Amino acid sequence: MSHDFKKLRIWEWAMTACKNIYIVTRNFPKEEVFGITSQLRRAASSVAANIAEWSARWTKKDFSHFISIAHGSVNEVQTFLILAKDLEYLTDQESSCLLDEYYKLANMLALFQKTLH
Repeated sequence: MSHDFKKLRIWEWAMTACKNIYIVTRNFPKEEVFGITSQLRRAASSVAANIAEWSARWTKKDFSHFISIAHGSVNEVQTFLILAKDLEYLTDQESSCLLDEYYKLANMLALFQKTLH
């Protein structure tokens, strides 16, 4: 049984957070295109993609698997954001806002998982 993932608030939030990653990484050094820029974008897009993929399956086992992957991707994003800040690719404000966004997303994933079990 498939559900329309585009109606899920958590998917919408993940998409907004992902777009914000794409926006800030436009200003990263060109030599990072295949490095941190690519890694950040891949991890950020993975969060929304795994929520969407789960929605097409809707079993507890699949749910647990895809939400777990989404959680891992959130942790990856946070790690790369910290690295980008340390390398001065992000301002304090950009780093703080993005980290906060992904912290909230991690909490939303945890709550989402609890409500569906």
